[in-house]
Amino acid sequence: MAPVQRGLAVIAVVVSVPVASAAGASLSGAATGSPRIAAAPAVTTITLRGRKGISGPWRNYLYLKLRRGAIPVSFSVCALVDSKKLPPSCHARRGVTIPKGSRLRLEQRRLSKSAWRVVGVSFDPFIGARLSSAVGGNRFGTVHYRVTLRAQNGTIIRTSNPFRVIWHR
Repeated sequence: MAPVQRGLAVIAVVVSVPVASAAGASLSGAATGSPRIAAAPAVTTITLRGRKGISGPWRNYLYLKLRRGAIPVSFSVCALVDSKKLPPSCHARRGVTIPKGSRLRLEQRRLSKSAWRVVGVSFDPFIGARLSSAVGGNRFGTVHYRVTLRAQNGTIIRTSNPFRVIWHR
């Protein structure tokens, strides 16, 4: 009689999974222990782009001429949470949030083995900054940028796409 009971248990599981799926229930996901506590919104992507100056189209990378001894060359960067396209104003869509207590950090480094340095911080689902050649060290070469979403304790939750500025003669 034991084999019959085991067979009924398997049938019960197979039947209950399609019923739960048809009802719109999620079998995997962020469930909380209490119905009063809502789960933190899950950030799926952080998109980082840049542009020369303060207007123009957002680009995947920048190739800028470094003018030594002159006025620094400026550029803008923008990162948005859960958005593939960046609006000209660099503001998040309505209703997009990041988990409570977390922050976005704009970071840069010159060499692939060097440490990331903080350039800017935001507690909103977007970060925009106007930077210049002086921020990158006023030297020829490539400066890499990224945006990280960090928890309150500093651990990285999500990282943006890489963005680079190439300074040439």
